[in-house]
Amino acid sequence: MKHFTSKTFTILTLLIIMLSGLYCTKLDDPIRGWGNKVSIETGGLNGPATSSSVNIANSTVSCRVSGLAGKRRGICWSESSSNVTVAGSKVEAGTGTGSFSATITGLSPVKTYYYRAYIILAEPNSALYGDLKSFTTPAGCPSFTVSGSTTPTTASFVLNITSNGGATVTSCGVVYSSSVTNPIIGQANCSNAPLTSTPVIGNNNISVSGLTQATIYYVRAWARNSAGLCYSTPLQVSTTANLATLITSQATLVTSTSATLGGTITSDGGTAITQRGVVYSSSVTNPTVLNNSPTTGAAGCISVLANPPSGTGGFSIPVTGLTSSVRYYVRAWAKNSASVVSYGNILPFDTPAQIVCPTIVTSAATLVTSTSATLNGTISATGGAPIVEQGFVFSNSNSNPTVGAAGCTFVSYTPVGIAPYNRNITGLTASSTYYFKACARNSTTWCYGAVASFPTGSSISSVTGSNFTSVAVPDNSATGASSSINITIPSGRTITGISVTYNMTHTWVSDMVFNLRAPNGQILNLFNRHGNNGANFVNTTISSIGTANLSTALAPFTNNYAPTRAIGVGPTSGVSAASAYSNLYSAGTGVLQTWTLFMRDYAVGDIGILTSWSITITYN
Repeated sequence: MKHFTSKTFTILTLLIIMLSGLYCTKLDDPIRGWGNKVSIETGGLNGPATSSSVNIANSTVSCRVSGLAGKRRGICWSESSSNVTVAGSKVEAGTGTGSFSATITGLSPVKTYYYRAYIILAEPNSALYGDLKSFTTPAGCPSFTVSGSTTPTTASFVLNITSNGGATVTSCGVVYSSSVTNPIIGQANCSNAPLTSTPVIGNNNISVSGLTQATIYYVRAWARNSAGLCYSTPLQVSTTANLATLITSQATLVTSTSATLGGTITSDGGTAITQRGVVYSSSVTNPTVLNNSPTTGAAGCISVLANPPSGTGGFSIPVTGLTSSVRYYVRAWAKNSASVVSYGNILPFDTPAQIVCPTIVTSAATLVTSTSATLNGTISATGGAPIVEQGFVFSNSNSNPTVGAAGCTFVSYTPVGIAPYNRNITGLTASSTYYFKACARNSTTWCYGAVASFPTGSSISSVTGSNFTSVAVPDNSATGASSSINITIPSGRTITGISVTYNMTHTWVSDMVFNLRAPNGQILNLFNRHGNNGANFVNTTISSIGTANLSTALAPFTNNYAPTRAIGVGPTSGVSAASAYSNLYSAGTGVLQTWTLFMRDYAVGDIGILTSWSITITYN
């Protein structure tokens, strides 16, 4: 007998394994022949079952030969012990041999279930099974929902129990809080409201009172059975508010920048009013305030607190800082002790265009005398409101006169309106400067044009005397000739000016000298041989206010000249000695006084004839 070598032993071993594999993978009958080669053990519970699930652990599949790779395995179960197959409920847990776990879900509470491990040898349902085991689910949480409605201080909830979870529901209710979003019984700031009757499957009604107005509450329903205390997901509800009744008042005293607003609180709604006011806006048609701070308007809104700020009844509030030509929307508001804000109706009002001063122009005074003048002005725009009064204000002591100021006089003019206008004033002081302004007012204060001024004429009077008798002046004669005029000046008056005008035919005017003698005896030289060889004097005026210069003048001297004032010239009976017209001035006596014009020809060959002369005396 031959001895076996190690090589021979190895070859035999491989042949045995190959023959065994062919036997295990024969599929003519997928179950027959596997029983003594495959071992399946059903695992036990991995912890207690819940009312809806259980975990099966440590189930195993083993095979003494190969061929189970890729075969599906798992746990199947049923409420009937005779129907636990893969054709029913099952949960897969991998493939092939080895240990595995599986979780069964979707169970019902308080039920007995039968289960066993399996491996599918041929699809779809040819399987080998492990030993049959069972478990019973405990009771679970009841199934329920909650809904509710509120008033300002109460709430009504409906707790609808749709399933008792497999055990009698012994109690139920709601737990709520205004600050805890997920309230539970016994937690701080949480309140519990249990059902006072026996719970039923279906609707269970629960009432809650003592709530705060206009507040958000977080509510959870709860129910208890043998499984314990169970909660719903939170429900959010809001209490309503006891609203005050308000009426918004129509805006009054509306100007371009201000108005009086207000309202009336006819009812506080059962809760004391702690603040009240108005809110307005030019951009928000439904103006509101901030609930937690009603004296602050919401975006685009302005809120104003009334005075007094609390209580019912009517109130009014003056507001300023408005914009002209804008529509505003206003409503009254009131806040009660529960911090609930109520509103009145919304009313619009329009600010008018901004009222400014009328446009006024002061023009120059006309027809000015010593005691009267006509003042002139123009109103070209009313300033946005009708003119209610217009006229002039004037003064001779205040250079910037205004209506009502000391030393100022106002004179009115009608009809008022846009147009040029004037007013004659009398009783003025002579020789005085007056300042005046055109003025008017609409709904604003008095408004003015620029200041203008005018001087009144003096109170000086005058008297004129004339002599039309021709007088021949002898040629080259020292005695010369003269002509007189008699004038009466009122007693006590003082001469302020003298003017002499004369006409003479003469063929060589530079031969002539003219002097004037006053009633006081003073003689003033008027003309001293000017004009070279010119001829004649025509309306020649020499006066105390004359400015033309005789030394450069030419015949016929038709102008108003200053006197020459030469000393020591003239005829022997009328030689000049006065240096100015003022030497001739004297107080009036109230009697007839004589003024004499002296004339002398200083050269041979030409003669002259005075045809007329006059003298005007001004006095005050």
